[in-house]
Amino acid sequence: PITTDAIGIVIKENKILVLTSLVDYQTSIEIKKSNGTTIPAKIKKIDYESNLTLLELEDKNFLSNFKVVEFEDNFLINTPV
Repeated sequence: PITTDAIGIVIKENKILVLTSLVDYQTSIEIKKSNGTTIPAKIKKIDYESNLTLLELEDKNFLSNFKVVEFEDNFLINTPV
């Protein structure tokens, strides 16, 4: 098997945002902490245009000690930022 290391952004509700190009066509995805602990993750959503994938973890406590990135809820779709 071939393995690939990548980084992601921890967001609310036990989800991680990663680049699609790093997880696309993978048969399995695991999240690994710096201490070596791993857990399987599943793809929740893929956006090929932005090259972003949302991963979801089954274990709700696995990321409990990570700082979560928060996004604004009030934005307009198709509006320049």
